[in-house]
Amino acid sequence: MRGAAHPEMWELKEVEGDVPADTPDVIRIATQDGGVTMLRPVAKLFDDTVTLRFGEGDWAVWNIVHLDGPEHPMDIHMTDFQMLTRRQWPLTNGNVPGFDMTLGATPTPLPVPSAGRPIDAITAGRKDTWVVKPGEWVSILGELAGATGSFMYHCHILDHEDHTMMRPFVVLPKPLLAFHAGHGGGHH
Repeated sequence: MRGAAHPEMWELKEVEGDVPADTPDVIRIATQDGGVTMLRPVAKLFDDTVTLRFGEGDWAVWNIVHLDGPEHPMDIHMTDFQMLTRRQWPLTNGNVPGFDMTLGATPTPLPVPSAGRPIDAITAGRKDTWVVKPGEWVSILGELAGATGSFMYHCHILDHEDHTMMRPFVVLPKPLLAFHAGHGGGHH
């Protein structure tokens, strides 16, 4: 975003309060109840602080929002996930209208996305890699069980993975999680 040579992958966290429309890196999305959710990156690069921490055995819903650029085969290590929903914003010339690449932001809220492509029998199964198309918001559910440690999630396009689209997350035994500030906010 903002003129980057490679696509970027952001971990987002909800922000509260009044944020000027021309603020870079703020994504605004209209909600079903007429409100607006505002999201801002808490991490963009691989070496940024780990913000996603889970207890072993936790279930987690991950939301992948793709506003601009090519399809991304997103891979989450450690466990398989199942798709819950796939929503879609309309595209103009392959981009979501309202997303300003120069700001890396949506100065006005994106509308509530409509239903996306159907979740067919192949897509409905548990897997670790999901193809996310431009304008899609995919929600997936997985149980983080069977292992602890540091794991990765990333785009499976090698050039994207090597430059800007890989981030770590941590799964800890639940007794240790209390010493690490909880789940990291639950925003993905």
